[in-house]
Amino acid sequence: MATRILIGFAGLAAGVAIGLVLAWVTLPVDAPPPVRATAPDSPAPARLDTDVAVATTLDDTLRLPGNFRQTAALYELLADADIPSLERLLAEAGTLPSSHDATAARTIIYSRFVELDPERALADVLARGGPDQERYVQTVLEHWAEIDHDGALDKAETLPDRQRRDAAIAVLIARDDLPTVEQRAIAARFSIEPVLGRLRAETTMRSDPALAWRDALAQMSAGQEQNAVLRRIANEWIDRDPHAAMAAVAAMPDQTTARYLRTALMRHWMDADRDAAIAWALAEPASPQRDTLLAEAAEFLAQTSPRQALQLATGLDATGKRRVIAVTLLAWARRDPEAAIKAVAEVDDAEVAEALYWELSSIWAGRDPGAAATWLASSDLAGEPLRRALRGVLVRWAGDDPQAAASWLDTTPDELRERHIAHVLHPLARQDARGAFAWLWSQGVETRRQSVGPLMYSLANHSPTVALDLFAGIRDAQARTQAMEGILHGWSQSDPERAARYLLGPGAEFLSLMSSPVAAWVAVDPSAAVAFIDEVPPGPERDAATRVAIVQLVEHDASLADAALAEDLYARIEDAESRTRAAYVLAGHFEDHDEERAEQYRAAAGLDR
Repeated sequence: MATRILIGFAGLAAGVAIGLVLAWVTLPVDAPPPVRATAPDSPAPARLDTDVAVATTLDDTLRLPGNFRQTAALYELLADADIPSLERLLAEAGTLPSSHDATAARTIIYSRFVELDPERALADVLARGGPDQERYVQTVLEHWAEIDHDGALDKAETLPDRQRRDAAIAVLIARDDLPTVEQRAIAARFSIEPVLGRLRAETTMRSDPALAWRDALAQMSAGQEQNAVLRRIANEWIDRDPHAAMAAVAAMPDQTTARYLRTALMRHWMDADRDAAIAWALAEPASPQRDTLLAEAAEFLAQTSPRQALQLATGLDATGKRRVIAVTLLAWARRDPEAAIKAVAEVDDAEVAEALYWELSSIWAGRDPGAAATWLASSDLAGEPLRRALRGVLVRWAGDDPQAAASWLDTTPDELRERHIAHVLHPLARQDARGAFAWLWSQGVETRRQSVGPLMYSLANHSPTVALDLFAGIRDAQARTQAMEGILHGWSQSDPERAARYLLGPGAEFLSLMSSPVAAWVAVDPSAAVAFIDEVPPGPERDAATRVAIVQLVEHDASLADAALAEDLYARIEDAESRTRAAYVLAGHFEDHDEERAEQYRAAAGLDR
C-alpha cells in the first residue's frame, strides 16, 4: 500500500512569527501518533514566554518554539479531537493569515476527520466550498480509499463530473497496491483509462524507467497525455542511464516534442556529467539536432571554460559552427564581456563576427560603457563592424547617461565623432534641449549642418517654441535651412496648420518649404488644407504646395470627394512644368476606374497610350 504523505509544521524565517508551511513528511499509514517533544520523566526545557501548557487551538500550537514541538502538539490535539472539535479547528484554519498555513492545517485535520467519519468529512469539504475545494476532495478520498476503497469509490460516483474523475484518480493513487485487473476495472468504471496509463507509468519509472517507457508507448494513445508521461519518465531515466534515455527520446513518435526534450535533457546531463554529455553529443550523426545539443553544451561550458566551449565548433557545418560560437561568446560576455569581445577577432566568419561585435559591445556597455567605447575606438576594427558596435555602445550609454557619452565623444577624432554624434545628441536633447544645442554648436561646421535638422525635428515634435527660439540664434545660412526643414517636419506631425501659417508670417523667408506642412495638413483635414493654399502668394511655392496636395489626395485610393479636390487644385496650377507633373499623378490615379479622365490627364502629361 502506498505510504501516507502528511503535511507538517515548519518555521518561518527567523524573527518572524512561526507558521504552518508545506513541509513533506513521509510516514507509514499505521504509524503511531507523534510523541511529546520531551519524555514525561525528562527535565522540562526552558520555556519561552509564548509557550502554552496544553494546545487547544491551532494558534496554541503555532506559539510553541520549534517545528518538532508544533507538529507533535498538533497531532496530539487531533488524536483526542471529536468531530465537533475538528469542525471548529477547520473553521479556525480558515482564519489563519497565510494561505499556506491554512492549506497545511486543513489537510492534516481532514486526514483525522476521515478516520472518524469519511462521509461527514467529505460533506464538510463540499459545504465549505472555496477555491481549494478540489484539493480537499482528493485529500479526503485518498485517506478514505486506504480505509475502505470500495466505499470511497461508491461515494465518488455521486460527485459532479469533474470531482468524480479527480476522486477516482485519488483512489488509484492511494491504492496503487491493487491488482492490475482491479485498477483497470476502476479506470473503466470512471472512464479514466488514459490516466491509469499515466499513473502506472509513473509508478514503474522509479524502479524501471525503460519498462515504463515501453508501457507508455504501448498502452497510451499518442498525444499530449502520452508526451507528458514520456517527459516525466525521461527526466527520471536521464539520471540512471542517459545514453538509453537519449536514444529512447530520439525515437519518440512526436519528433517536435523529442527535439525539445532532448535539449532539456542535455542541460540536465551536462550538470551531472559534463564530459560524458559532450562526448555523446559529438558522437551523434551530423544534423541540426546535434547542432542544437552542442549549442546547449557550449552555453553551459562557457560559464567556466569558454575556450573549451569554442572548440566544440570544430568540424561543424557553417550553421552549427555559427550557433556554437555565438552562444559561447554571448554566455562568456555575461561573465567577462571584455574577454569575450576580444575573442571575436579569432572568428573567421566575417558576418558572424560583425553581429557579435555589436551584441557583445552592447552587453559590455551595460557594465562599463566608457571602457567598451574606448576599446572599440582603439581596436583594429574598421568600417561597418566598428560603426555598428560603437553605435550599440553609444545608444545604450546615452540612454542612461547622455552627458557622459557626449563628454567621451569629445575626446575622439573628428571623423568618429561626426559619424556617431546623432546617437548621443537626441538622448541629450530629451534631457536638456538647450544643452544639446550648445554641444552641437561646439562641433565643426559640417557636423552642425548635418545634425541640426534631425535635432530640430526632435525638438519641434515636443516643443516648437523651444525649437524656434534656438533657431533664432543660427547665423549660418545652410544650417538655418537645414534647421527650418527639421522644425517644419517635426511641427507638422502635431500641428501642421500652425506650421504652414508660420511660413506666411515670421518664416516667410522659407516659403519654399511650404510643401511639408501642407502635405501633413491634407492628410488630416483635406478641405481646410486645400482652402489654405489660396492664401499662399501665387508663384512657384504655391504651385509646389498644390502639386504635393494633389499627390496626398489621390495616392491612397482617395474618395470621390478627394479626387474632385485634386482636380480643382490641378486647374489652379499656373506653372507649365508643375501642371505636367500633376497631370501625370492624376492619370495614374484614374487609369483603373475612369479611362476617359485618365486619357485626358495622360494627354496633358504628354504620355502615350
